[in-house]
Amino acid sequence: MVDTTQPQASSSTAGATEVELIGSLATIAEKRTGNARETAYRTALRELEAREANFKSTLLGMQSTVVLQGMFCEWLSGQLAAQEEKQKKRKKGQLNGDRLPRLLTGDDFYDLVVEHEETSAIEEEARKARKKLRDERAGLMEAWKEVDKKRLERNNSHRETYHHELGLWTVECT
Repeated sequence: MVDTTQPQASSSTAGATEVELIGSLATIAEKRTGNARETAYRTALRELEAREANFKSTLLGMQSTVVLQGMFCEWLSGQLAAQEEKQKKRKKGQLNGDRLPRLLTGDDFYDLVVEHEETSAIEEEARKARKKLRDERAGLMEAWKEVDKKRLERNNSHRETYHHELGLWTVECT
């Protein structure tokens, strides 16, 4: 039995965990009473607390493994989706990409042909627009190169004039 005149340890004891607190109280009680049954109960209690701590650490390890596996699965599904999108883009140009027989007069195949022609027309317009922009940019670059060439020639002539005048000044000063 624990003496009730002793102050009980508070839960806010700095640095002491609950298991250490219970262990220290059990040690104090063990010193006061010499009962073998109570000693056996205390020993069993310590073993159970140690087993519980082991279970908690194992559970924490399992939970972290599940979290990491979930993150990996999300990453993997993103990679798979990207790969499927890439394959869809590659097969867009073919009407019969899987080489299976099809009913060429069926509504589904006709819809595929119409969609294919529309996307081909849109892609052709985009290609022409890019070529036009590229040609305009090339024309602007040529004009800029000519202006830049004139600027460099002007700078070189200024530099030559400066060096010539500097040479005359150094001769004059000496």
